[in-house]
Amino acid sequence: MVKVETDLDKAIEDADVVMALRLQQERQQAGFLPSLREYIRRWQVTGSRLERAKPGNMVMHPGPMNEGIEISKMLLMVETP
Repeated sequence: MVKVETDLDKAIEDADVVMALRLQQERQQAGFLPSLREYIRRWQVTGSRLERAKPGNMVMHPGPMNEGIEISKMLLMVETP
């Protein structure tokens, strides 16, 4: 069964893997998003959001990444074993 969740905070709960997708900024000019700031507020993967996921979770991104947009800059600086 597939469950669709539109609230990122709920979707991340107990996740083993969080997959962020690249924001296609060319769509920003077409008006599909209210603003880049709103996108970041609703959809950016941050350390505080990842606290809802399972311990030892993995964050993935297919690239190329818009640094500091899909995944917070602070989270990008975290070293992994």
